[in-house]
Amino acid sequence: MYRDLNNKNIILTGGSGFLGKQIASSFIKNNSNVYILDIKKPSFKSKKIFYFNCDITDENQVKEVVKKLKSKKIDILINNAANDYVPVKTKKKVTFENFDINKWSNDLKVGLTGSFICTK
Repeated sequence: MYRDLNNKNIILTGGSGFLGKQIASSFIKNNSNVYILDIKKPSFKSKKIFYFNCDITDENQVKEVVKKLKSKKIDILINNAANDYVPVKTKKKVTFENFDINKWSNDLKVGLTGSFICTK
């Protein structure tokens, strides 16, 4: 564990969502460089944030980002990316039994496969 995060290089997947913004903000306060991989551009106004439009489930896109960051020593990788589901107001309560299989498959693709690709 680092005692000093000053100028540490952090890769953060899913840095544009609610949790990702909180994580990135904490690192910025500690003067870290945060490299965000996301399909949505974050709304940060900091010279310590670097954004890469990247679908982490696409190995070629991740490899392109890795090429661009090759000269950096990456200190920390945080696999935070997830699907952003906003519950749709329906009469039918969403339960385990009626959770859409396509959403489930996409969750696995982002959460597991995407994390695997980035860690690789």
